[in-house]
Amino acid sequence: MSYSNSRMDNFWIDRQGSNYLKGIEGDRENPPRLPAYIILDFLKDYPDARKGYYELKDTLQADEQERLENIIKTSPNVMIDQRNHQEDEDYTQKRLNGDVIRLPTQQAQPVKDESRSGLVLRCY
Repeated sequence: MSYSNSRMDNFWIDRQGSNYLKGIEGDRENPPRLPAYIILDFLKDYPDARKGYYELKDTLQADEQERLENIIKTSPNVMIDQRNHQEDEDYTQKRLNGDVIRLPTQQAQPVKDESRSGLVLRCY
């Protein structure tokens, strides 16, 4: 299965035209192409997978649609766009490294905190 697609491709269809959403549990003639946990991972991590799912949903057999709907019911949040962990870390790091603006309200006075290591804190 291709992870990067052009605009004309669908996430779930490979170069040979196989649809990886097809299949029914327990059907020997039409077995699932992918297990449920992989489908959930792809739907959670890739917006193209969610878009491709909606594009192909109506082309599947009723039993296949029911299987996919049951998979999604186990984790309904997979269909919601969410930032991935790297984006969260990047956002936090950007906030920590941002410019600091200090307004001179009064002269900073050292405050000694006896309960800790003896560091002197300057409050602005």
